[in-house]
Amino acid sequence: MPIRSTSYAASHVVSYAAPGADPLLDPLLAPLLDPYSDPHSAPYAVPGTARRAPGGPVARMLRARHSPRRHRAAVQALAHLAEPESWLDVGTGLGRLPVAAKDVLPYTAYDGTDPGPAVEAARDAGHVEEAHRGRLPDLAPRLAGRYDVVSMVHHLERVPDARAELAAARTVLRPGGHLLIEASDPGSRGARLLGRWWLPRAGARHPHLLPLAALHDTLDELGLTVVDVERRAPHLPLDLTGATVLLLDRALPRARLARRVCAWAVAPLPALVHVLERLLTPLLVRTGFANAYRVVACRDTDTHTHTDADADADTDTDADVDTGT
Repeated sequence: MPIRSTSYAASHVVSYAAPGADPLLDPLLAPLLDPYSDPHSAPYAVPGTARRAPGGPVARMLRARHSPRRHRAAVQALAHLAEPESWLDVGTGLGRLPVAAKDVLPYTAYDGTDPGPAVEAARDAGHVEEAHRGRLPDLAPRLAGRYDVVSMVHHLERVPDARAELAAARTVLRPGGHLLIEASDPGSRGARLLGRWWLPRAGARHPHLLPLAALHDTLDELGLTVVDVERRAPHLPLDLTGATVLLLDRALPRARLARRVCAWAVAPLPALVHVLERLLTPLLVRTGFANAYRVVACRDTDTHTHTDADADADTDTDADVDTGT
C-alpha cells in the first residue's frame, strides 16, 4: 500500500542525530534528562517553577493532546484502513481513547495497558474490556499476536526505551495488523526555533521525542511498514503559548505574594498569544511548523524480522509445549 503523507516538503523529514547517537533520542533533551532516573524525579528541562506536576501549567496544556475530538480523529485515520476486531491502547490511563474510539468503531473490543492503577479503574468503568497493568515490553510475551490494532498516542515520549515499546507492539500485533502512533515532532520548525522552550520538551520525562525519519527507519527495521503519515491534523496550537507561559514563569519573582500579583498582571498575555496562534494555524501547518505527526504502520505478514520480544514469546510457547499445556 502506498504511503499517504501530508508532509510539506520531503527535505523537512530528515534525521539530525549526531553520528553514533541513538536516532530515537531528541538531541536537545538527551543531555538534559537522565534516561535511567526515576521518571517522577527526572530533572526539569526548562528552568522555572512550571513543574511537570499534574496540576502545573505544562501538564494542563499538554492534556489538550488527549481531547475526545483529537482521539476520534486519530481513530478515524485508522478506520479507513481497517475494521479491527481487537484494539490495544498502550498507556491508556483512564481509557479516554477507547471511549472516544467507540464512537467511530463501536464493534471493536478495546483493551488497555498502563503501568499504574488507572487502567484497572478504566476496566471497572467499562472503558476497556481487559486491563493489563505494566509496561508493554513486559506484557508482550503473553499478549503475542492478539490484536488487530495497537495505539500509542503521545505514549513514546513518556517511556524510557522507545525501541523496546515498538518491538513489543509488533509482537502483540497479528500479521497484517496496524500500529497507530501520534507523537510530538522535534523536527518541526517551531521545535527547532524554540529549543528548550518548546512545550513538549518542557513536559518530557525521557529524551524520546522522536524525529519522524528515525521513527520510520526503526519501524522498517522491526518489520512494520509505514502506510500513512499525517502532519497537519495532529498539530496542537500551543507552541507560542507554551513558550510564553514558560518564559513568564521564569521571569516572575520567587516571593509568593509578589509572584501572585505579577501573575495576575500578565495573565492576559498568554491568552492573547493563544488567540494569535490559533489564527495562524492554517499557515503554520503548511510551512513546517506542524508540531506533531500521526503514523500508521502495518505489521508485515512475513517473518523477515525477529525481535527480542518475539523471541521471548517463542520461548514461552516452547515452555508450554514442554510442560504439556
